[in-house]
Amino acid sequence: MKERIFNLMIAIIVLLMIGLPLQAQSWLVYDGGVLPAATGNGDDSLDISNIADNSPGAGMVQEIIDDPDITGNKIFKYLHPDGKQTFRHYFADTYVDSSFTLVARLKGDSDSLYERAFDIRWDNKAAGTRDELRIWTHTDTLELEKADLMAPLGGSAADWHTYRIAVSGDVATVYIDENPVPVISGTTTASTSSAYIKLGDGSGDAIGGYLDWFVLDTSGGYAPGEGAAFPEGFKIDGIVEEGPAWLVYDGSVLPDETTDEGSSLDLSNIADNSPGAGMIKEIIDDPEISGNKIFKYLHPDGKQTFRHYFADDYIDSSFTIVTRLKGDPDSLYERAFDIRWDNKAAGTRDELRIWTHTD
Repeated sequence: MKERIFNLMIAIIVLLMIGLPLQAQSWLVYDGGVLPAATGNGDDSLDISNIADNSPGAGMVQEIIDDPDITGNKIFKYLHPDGKQTFRHYFADTYVDSSFTLVARLKGDSDSLYERAFDIRWDNKAAGTRDELRIWTHTDTLELEKADLMAPLGGSAADWHTYRIAVSGDVATVYIDENPVPVISGTTTASTSSAYIKLGDGSGDAIGGYLDWFVLDTSGGYAPGEGAAFPEGFKIDGIVEEGPAWLVYDGSVLPDETTDEGSSLDLSNIADNSPGAGMIKEIIDDPEISGNKIFKYLHPDGKQTFRHYFADDYIDSSFTIVTRLKGDPDSLYERAFDIRWDNKAAGTRDELRIWTHTD
C-alpha cells in the first residue's frame, strides 16, 4: 500500500476533516515503490512478481523513480519499445467467485514511439472467460480487446488517471477517475481455464507508461463508491476532498524554510531564540523508509522554537495537532520535543512535554 508517511507532521484543523469513508479493508496492493519482480518479498500485498510473456528486448526500461508532483511518492516507470513482458498475479486457490475489481493509477508516455500506456488482462477461471483493457495513448482511446469494443477516454491518456475495472463474470465495466458513469462496458466470449491478472505488454507492441499504484479487490465487482474505501494516502484522480484540510509540515525542509517550500504549515517564525553553540538542526534521510526525510533537532545548551500563527479569521477555540516523532536515546537529552499552544479564543495556553528517559 502506497502510504504517505510524515516524519514530523504538526497539523492544525479548525473543523472536522472531511474525507473518504472508512470501510473494511480488502484491497491487495502494489504501491509502485519497488519493481514488480520484488513484490513477493516486500510489504506489497499484491504479488505481481511472476514474470510472463518474457521477451523484453534490448530497449526495455524498468525502474522506480521519484514522483515529480508528490513529495516522497514513488512511481514504476515501464518503457517497452521492442519486446514484451508482463507481471502476473495468481488468484488464490480459495477464490472461486467470478467477480472482482481492479483499479490502477497510471499515465502513458507522451513519446510518439509508444502506442499504448499499459495493458491490463484478467483470466477469470470461474467464469471461463478472459479479456484485456488496452489504454491507447495517442488516440486517447480505451479498448476491451476480447469484447472487441473501443471508446474515447474523455481526456489525455498521457495524463494521470485512475482506471477502475469492475468484472462480473463475462462482463467488464471501466470507469475513469471514479466517475460513476462508465466509459466502456462489454461482454467477452474468449475462453480460459487460468486464474490470474497480468499488467504490462504481452503483445510485443511499443508500450510505455508510468504506474503509481495497482490494487485488486476479490470481494466483488464494484462501481465507484461501492465496496471498500481506497487504501489510506493514495492519490485518486477525480476525488476532491472538501472542507478544511490539514496544514502540514512534512519534515523535508528546515522549519525556517517552510514559507518558501511545499509545507502548508508555516513554522518559519523563530522564537525563544538562544540556541547555544551545541545546537544541531538538519534534514536527514530516514534509515528505515526509503525516500523519506526527517528533521533532526538536538539542543543541549540553549533554546529555540518554531512558531505558527493562527490565521486572523480563526476565532474558534478547538483544533487538533498531530505529530510523528521520537526522542534521542543519548542521556544528555531530557525531552524529545515540547509542543505549546496559545489559545486566544479560550484565553488559555498549555504545553505537551515529551520526556525521553522517564517514558
